[in-house]
Amino acid sequence: KDIFEDVNGTNNEKYRYNKMRRYACIYHKVLYGFANTVDGEFVKLTPIEYNILLLLMKNQGKVFSINQIYESIWNEEAIGADNTVAVHIRHIREKIEINPKEPRYLKVVWGVGYKVEKI
Repeated sequence: KDIFEDVNGTNNEKYRYNKMRRYACIYHKVLYGFANTVDGEFVKLTPIEYNILLLLMKNQGKVFSINQIYESIWNEEAIGADNTVAVHIRHIREKIEINPKEPRYLKVVWGVGYKVEKI
């Protein structure tokens, strides 16, 4: 399924354009350190959330394991990191996704890890 399809599964140009704008806005603001708005609404990311999102956005399409995310962000060995990373991912989704329970940007790859969809 295309990440730019609307909830009815259609792929009209207006909807696609708006989703691409939102995605580009998130990417630009995270990449350049201005991750405080999404669609003009204030979004407050913690330093950990910011760094996780930055890691994934800079590597769109690449799947990172929970251990890789933990070790990259906390700079220590990932012992029992599963819940820690999952909670941060959930918080990020709640802040940037239209529907956090059906994420379009920040995806889980079951049994492997997390990634940000590549445009």
